[in-house]
Amino acid sequence: MTKTLLQIFTLCCLSQIAFSANWSENAPIPIEGRPNPLSWTPSDLEDKSHAGLNHALAYPVTVTGTLVPHSLFEQLFTNKGNPIFKAARSVTGWHTFDHMESWMGLAPFPNEIPRPHQAVSTGRMGTSYIETENGIGVTWSCAACHTTQLFGKVVIGGPNKFPRANDFFLVGKKAMPLNWPSIAQAFKAMSPEEAAMMQKTKNSLRKVNTPAPKVLGLDTSLSQVALSLARRKKDDYASPSKFRELFPRNDFLTKHVADSKPGTWWTVKYKNRWLSDGSVVSGNPIYTNFLWNEIGRGTDLNELETWLKENNDIVEELSTFVFASEPPLYSDFFPVEDINIEKAIRGQKHFRKTCARCHGDYQKGWEDSSISESREMIKTHKVHYHTNTPVVDVGTDPGRYQGMKSLEQLNDLAISKSFGVLVKSQKGYVPPPLVGIWARWPYFHNNSAPSLCAVLSKASERPKTFIGVRPIDSKKDFDQACNGFPSEGKAAYVYDTSLEGQSNSGHDEGIFLRNGKELLSPEQKMELIEFLKTL
Repeated sequence: MTKTLLQIFTLCCLSQIAFSANWSENAPIPIEGRPNPLSWTPSDLEDKSHAGLNHALAYPVTVTGTLVPHSLFEQLFTNKGNPIFKAARSVTGWHTFDHMESWMGLAPFPNEIPRPHQAVSTGRMGTSYIETENGIGVTWSCAACHTTQLFGKVVIGGPNKFPRANDFFLVGKKAMPLNWPSIAQAFKAMSPEEAAMMQKTKNSLRKVNTPAPKVLGLDTSLSQVALSLARRKKDDYASPSKFRELFPRNDFLTKHVADSKPGTWWTVKYKNRWLSDGSVVSGNPIYTNFLWNEIGRGTDLNELETWLKENNDIVEELSTFVFASEPPLYSDFFPVEDINIEKAIRGQKHFRKTCARCHGDYQKGWEDSSISESREMIKTHKVHYHTNTPVVDVGTDPGRYQGMKSLEQLNDLAISKSFGVLVKSQKGYVPPPLVGIWARWPYFHNNSAPSLCAVLSKASERPKTFIGVRPIDSKKDFDQACNGFPSEGKAAYVYDTSLEGQSNSGHDEGIFLRNGKELLSPEQKMELIEFLKTL
């Protein structure tokens, strides 16, 4: 009997271990990654991942600080006679809800992805309903910044190339000084409950400072978090401070730029530290991102901590989906015949000589003599990345990693300690796994290289300025040879590498150059690009 109880106890302990991922600092990662960090069974993995997709599409944090009444948006775009809404349309330039979502860079909902009930019916991914005691509020989910559109297809987990989430906060910050709740009630545009929701949002936004991105495509959430903390007390829960709202503490990011592109989800499974600079060295990255998001929305951190403790299942489900994410294949968008396999095989040899020591190694189908079908030959069958995520300084623009020093104050918060979140600023950036690299143009953490051709060029010979083109038509809006933005097209923005935080320096000497001399010929560079397209 005692032996049986001991066996049961042992099995229970093993079960607990199996379902507890190691998020601690320097936790070793299997060389092939951890696509199922919580060790779900195959059937549970599918169910949890599906639930996680819903959370990615419909923001789940019900205690979030900034919500706009859904009815307010409805009236904004339908009430043509009310002067308050007429003025708002004139100021924003938005004519319909879809027009506003399109301006924000949100992708249309594809038919193959079922919409969660919290998703607004207008059809764009990232807009969410949240039910509160004061009615239904509108906010934006992870999909707003972590979903990209490529030639008519939607890719979840890829960085949005044209996000305007930060700009939307700027619009809100400009509008909130007006006494919206009172004005709206006077014009019978809001119920008392909805006015209370707007008042909470107004109070939350007083705790938020939102810098504008220097160029479309970049995100200023790092600065938004640091500068928003500067408007709160320096206690365990960053409590509100009317004094600091009026007189924020000075910070490095008050004057300096630390913009970066949104992160890529399908590379997360290979890492044990997070963000482009690897500065979040422990803690589940989903907890980190919820904390990051909510400080940037002015949320009460006591309420957030309680919500996180009561909704661990949501964190686990979203973690499952993110870690299980897979990259889009080049062959899903272009004919398989567009890949010259012999050329790509030669490119793999160049890659292993110049890139693999930092970016990992990739076993291809063509290395298996039993595989002869072209689509299978170009597939990546195994990814071998580092068991401990490296950070390397290769001379790229330092603004992003320098700015992360301002976020070490997160370590002092009780909520960070509760969930094992630890931030240590780094000197350099994580050389990321390159799966799906073809779809991640423009390149570098700050989008300063328009194509792989630019990445493989000397920094002195990279484009000083270039245009960003929306990838709608695969023949016109994509340079297939260089894999990136074309040199001509309808520009969504102009990128200027001379501006602070937008430099395209580095990533050449010691990698593709030795004592200023290029190691690869122009032909070998194109072979390397051909290989990278297959990852």
